[in-house]
Amino acid sequence: MTFTDDRQHPWGRPERVLGSPLSINFLLAQSDAAAVQVQHFSAFPTGFEFQVVAYAVLTEEVNVWDPMFGLAGLRGREGKDPYDLADDVLRLSVEFSDGSRAHNLRPPMDPRPGETRYLEPGHGSAVRSEDGTMWTADSMFWVWPLPSPGEVGFVCEWPQFGIEVTRHHIDAQSILDAARLARPILPRKPDDPPFRQAY
Repeated sequence: MTFTDDRQHPWGRPERVLGSPLSINFLLAQSDAAAVQVQHFSAFPTGFEFQVVAYAVLTEEVNVWDPMFGLAGLRGREGKDPYDLADDVLRLSVEFSDGSRAHNLRPPMDPRPGETRYLEPGHGSAVRSEDGTMWTADSMFWVWPLPSPGEVGFVCEWPQFGIEVTRHHIDAQSILDAARLARPILPRKPDDPPFRQAY
């Protein structure tokens, strides 16, 4: 039984694999107006995923155009460049010991040929508090391939809400060890229908 399926994109979270959870949970950054938390890590043979939760206090002077804060990628305001980096967009990146880096500052799209994408936004949600003064948004992120040994750095900046560039490091070995514990589930059978991807 194998973990890979050549019909699946190499940069996608593997299907039919039960990831191994890690007990990693940290407050990445905080100001008087916002906080960014990183949690719910799971490791797979080809990468790992984690969740980012962003909290922001809203006032008449400080508001946001998009409740997802850029966690789902830059989607662009109407009539403006889709790559416009406004101060209310949460900048998030992951840095690896080999010098490579991935971030959320591009519209979600498939990698171009020959281009490595490490950070992919997944499903997420946004909820406004009952009194209308705070947004809570979350998104899963898929990182591939597995990191090289050393430190993995998580970096964020959120100018609109007073968060300057902030870093938190974890040991990549914890991810690599957990990835070896991932298990295949529901293996495909020879008579299964052809692979199809829904968009």
